[in-house]
Amino acid sequence: MHRQYAHAVPGILAELEQGYEGDETSISQEEAGEAEIMHIYPVEGGGLLFIKTEIPQEKLRQLVVESTPLQTTLRDPRPTQFKASLSLLHFLLLLLLFVGLDSADTALTALFSPTATIIIRPQQQALTTTASFLIGTGKNDIRGRVLPALTLSQTQIVQTTGKGHQDARSATGTLTFFNGQLHSVTISAGTAFSGGNGVQIVTDATTHIPAADPATTPPTFGHVPVPAHAVQPGMTGNIPAFDLNGSCCAASIIVKNLAPFANGHDARDFSYVTRGDIQRAISPLTSLLRRSEQGALSAQLQPGENLTQPTCIRRSSSNLQSGEEAISVQVTVSESCTAIIIHQQSLQARALQLVRLRLPGLNEHYQLAGEFRIAIDSITTQIGRTTLTATIHGTWVYQLNETHIKTLVVGRTGLQAIQLLTKLPGIERVSIASISDNQLLPDDTTHIHLHIIYTAF
Repeated sequence: MHRQYAHAVPGILAELEQGYEGDETSISQEEAGEAEIMHIYPVEGGGLLFIKTEIPQEKLRQLVVESTPLQTTLRDPRPTQFKASLSLLHFLLLLLLFVGLDSADTALTALFSPTATIIIRPQQQALTTTASFLIGTGKNDIRGRVLPALTLSQTQIVQTTGKGHQDARSATGTLTFFNGQLHSVTISAGTAFSGGNGVQIVTDATTHIPAADPATTPPTFGHVPVPAHAVQPGMTGNIPAFDLNGSCCAASIIVKNLAPFANGHDARDFSYVTRGDIQRAISPLTSLLRRSEQGALSAQLQPGENLTQPTCIRRSSSNLQSGEEAISVQVTVSESCTAIIIHQQSLQARALQLVRLRLPGLNEHYQLAGEFRIAIDSITTQIGRTTLTATIHGTWVYQLNETHIKTLVVGRTGLQAIQLLTKLPGIERVSIASISDNQLLPDDTTHIHLHIIYTAF
């Protein structure tokens, strides 16, 4: 209960107790059968006078008109139990009244008491830098180890998507002419011949067949090969050898196809390999390999170790080249990866040592705000030594004693508070909201709020 009502409670309780004892005395008298006598006299003006003692007749005439005094006995008709209950009820009502007043006073005090918000920007130090660290077992090295190279491969067969069309084509070959005459014979281009199966073949060039040599026994026929093709496009022009084998043109001239005609084909549609088909297989195979490699490399980690980004060399191949006719192509991707395992706590400690060298003003009053980030940029190995290059970033903020700050400015003017706080170590800038320079701050620290503002990148 509030202090201003607490002192009234003992007095209220005492009065209630005394009144309650008086009621008990009256009740005891009534229980004994005694009655209190009251004298009633009419007075001028129509009123009544109640009095315990009888007034003499001489004085009565001066106060009232002559009349016969009335005597009556008054008794308290209320039961004893009702009187006691009524006194307790009075006490409870008074107690509730005081409690309500106390709560209202507290609420009004909190509602109408002024508050002050002090905005403080503490000193902070930020660092973003690049550094290189050796990985090994030396005193200043980062603990770590190089994993043996890991090679994995995956193969996939994909359908080709290239679509082509080929018109019908005539078969081609060679006709050989033999001349038994003693003079040469000329065969013009476009001269047609029919084979045994009825396919017509025409010559592609004009040729002169030399005469036979009579000096030999028997005489040697003059002969010459001539390019030719089937008149009708398609596979029917692919005649076998010696399909043409007989005389033609004139006496003693023989024509033969000593070899089959070939490359004749019907019109058709076909599929072929494209670069996209091969690349479409390489991409998912590479992703699958990376997951497998990551799992295999991570399985070698010990507690407290981290795996650096693997360095991989990828190779891909296919059983067919782009443009080749096929309905499917087989693609194989292989990767050979090397990775380095580093001890994270060792890297963190070496990075913090570097930070303290490059931020000389950093002391025990500063705490890291946000994350201390170490991003590995590259790992190189030369002459058996592995070097890790990383970018380091962190923001450190001066830690302020908020309780001390509130206690220091209680009851002071806004200007005094700002001057005092500006002199404290670790404070860069101060401002006070809702309080003017000459206005007093609350004398209760619960009505002083601090906003500590800093920037962590």
